[in-house]
Amino acid sequence: MLTQIKKVYSIRIALFISIFVLGSFFVSCKNESKNEQIVSGTTLSVSINGIEESFENADGSDGNTGLSISKSASTSIVSKASYEQEGDGATIYEYGDFYAKVSGVDDRQAVDDVSNSVTKLSSVGVKGTHTINPIAANTPLAQGIKYRIILYADNSASSPVISSTVGEARKTLSIPVEKGKSYYWVAYSYNDSNDPQEPTNGEILSDQRDLIYASGNTGVIPGVSGDGNDISVPIAITLKHQLRRVNVEVSTVNYPASITVLSGTIGSDSYFRGGKLNIKDGSFAANASNTVLPTRAINFQTISSGLRRGSFYSAPGFDLPQIAVTIGSLSIRTNAGTTKSLSNKTYYFFPGNVGAQKTARASYTAKIDFLPLVNISNYRIASVGNPAYALASTNSNSGLRVGIESASNFSPTGTVKTNGTIVISQGNSSAFVQNHIDLPTTTIFIVSYGASYTAADSQKIIDFVNRGGTVLYYTQTTGPDEANLVKYFAGPSATVSGAASNAGRIVSGTYANGPFSSSLVGKYVGDGDGGAVALTAGSYSSNMIDVIAEDSNGRPFVWKAKNKNFYYFPDGSFDSFDRGTITNFFLDGSRRPTDGWSVIMNNSSYNSYLMLNIVANALNAAAAK
Repeated sequence: MLTQIKKVYSIRIALFISIFVLGSFFVSCKNESKNEQIVSGTTLSVSINGIEESFENADGSDGNTGLSISKSASTSIVSKASYEQEGDGATIYEYGDFYAKVSGVDDRQAVDDVSNSVTKLSSVGVKGTHTINPIAANTPLAQGIKYRIILYADNSASSPVISSTVGEARKTLSIPVEKGKSYYWVAYSYNDSNDPQEPTNGEILSDQRDLIYASGNTGVIPGVSGDGNDISVPIAITLKHQLRRVNVEVSTVNYPASITVLSGTIGSDSYFRGGKLNIKDGSFAANASNTVLPTRAINFQTISSGLRRGSFYSAPGFDLPQIAVTIGSLSIRTNAGTTKSLSNKTYYFFPGNVGAQKTARASYTAKIDFLPLVNISNYRIASVGNPAYALASTNSNSGLRVGIESASNFSPTGTVKTNGTIVISQGNSSAFVQNHIDLPTTTIFIVSYGASYTAADSQKIIDFVNRGGTVLYYTQTTGPDEANLVKYFAGPSATVSGAASNAGRIVSGTYANGPFSSSLVGKYVGDGDGGAVALTAGSYSSNMIDVIAEDSNGRPFVWKAKNKNFYYFPDGSFDSFDRGTITNFFLDGSRRPTDGWSVIMNNSSYNSYLMLNIVANALNAAAAK
């Protein structure tokens, strides 16, 4: 009997141990599946700064040294329309009341606008710093992106792997190391959520993903092994693109409209070439022939409601052929609720070879912009103010009028494709306001320096904006009639007072960007002759305005009423053109917008880009209704 009891207890104990071990196994597997690492002792603490977005120049020189700054549009890499550079031109394809503007875009300088906003060197008032060579800007890795860190004793070909660890963006990765030793590290990723492959014979393969890479040395880990003091050695890594990137970008941002249906293909499944990256020395060996892709379909990603982008990747150092892009189907919905569509339209692009030697970070965008065809004869711009500052026909110093009337900007062959001639009316009386603001063709109403208008006129301006009209307001006064407008659009307690600076930095491109420049964030706009004003801190309702530019104290310097097209500018000379030292509205020899040095702002001024963008966007929106 006692023997039987012992057997029963033995069985129960064995069963309990088995269950405990099995449970421990499942817990261990669970932890492993989550990549949870329990690390003790001395470690490297790895963090990822992001991806360096400094593309190389066409001649193969590094994009960080001596970039020539184009006067055309550019963009932040992630969320904006791509950089449009002079030289490749644009081809127009008309489809009734809208058209496609097709251009090949070299993205090598896209970082320029971003880096200027990072350095902010020109804001310290050192004349000429606007021409300084830009630094690289980093794009953060998105949440969930995986990367691999491999440690070696050194970078010699025979050095064995010490450890290979997968990390995840925006999470610190700890890797055990020994004190008194130094390590050579390599980091790489395909910029997606998959675990990067382990190398084979020290090489990894490229494919149609964004291969990014970096390498470096840790230096000697401080301390002596066994001294009892555990330390963490930080390493911050910035990855770099290793392949040529070809984007296909479809945009209705400047229509404005939303893309509701989009499909497309490229003309061949063998445009691009793969290869192998040597992770020890960073060299890339291209394959002998181009890769055959499994599909010609473009995998468009939604960047915004009006911007879709698909990307392809190829080995550096090889010419790319002419690339055909076919839009199989496209439907867009304008802000006025109208639907436009087309199908089976093919466009051609010529990326060529962006740098024969150091092309690992070159990028090219095949850009297709859809825009309304504007018959500007249907619209009127009315301007009230002192003729010396307003859009008077006699005022050759109104940069806004000169820019609007330039065929380089608004014409069948201009930056904004239009037909007809726009009517510009100017006066400076209450009667002028009453007689022109209610005209059905009046689309833009400008209130400039020295404007004469009454409280009743102020209400007319409010009613015009509420009907969908666009107002550009730059009187530089603080009288009761202006106060009524400011309070209506910026909050019941809103007031304006002297700005902290004559230059304001553009902080949002949502309403600043347009067909003349698609990346104004970080640029400066401002006063031509002193006396700029800004919304008084604490007086306005932040939920009633969209801030476009801020003064040096962060106060709204250029702003827009939220959900309404009332634009407020800080100074009555905001469009001062060809006025010597008080010029702040710059146009080139063809009367296209450009930047220039403003003496009063003590900075480069981008007033012409901003104001002409707002005018173009207003006309496009009117045509899209």
